[in-house]
Amino acid sequence: MNICSRLSEIEFLKYIESNRSIYWSKTRNEYIKHYPVCEICVREAKVVHHIIPVHIHSGLELSWSNLISLCDNCHFKYGHLENWKSWNPLLTIDQLLIRYDLSYNNLRWIQEKEFRPYTDQDAEKFMDKFLCRT
Repeated sequence: MNICSRLSEIEFLKYIESNRSIYWSKTRNEYIKHYPVCEICVREAKVVHHIIPVHIHSGLELSWSNLISLCDNCHFKYGHLENWKSWNPLLTIDQLLIRYDLSYNNLRWIQEKEFRPYTDQDAEKFMDKFLCRT
């Protein structure tokens, strides 16, 4: 069982913050300076979000290719699928669909909340379901 799935929401957030690289703050500040608006809704960005969470792949923590600037609302709704312990492995696809208003069911995860990923294995199932790989 993944450690993050056993923690309360507050414990989970403290755990994530306590395991950050000493370079995270600098990386975050530089990223948000270059991308100051939410990459989904174009409002002011408040959060630099890891597309693949640090607890899943710590080696991507400082990689700009794994980051996205989000406002608070989009961070919770799309980055975490309305649950802080979850994550959205299809975030970059959702970002394109929503931002450019492509005709596709970009809110498909709302109807399928039981598929929210909490681990990398869950993410594979989630992507199989929504990318029609099964």
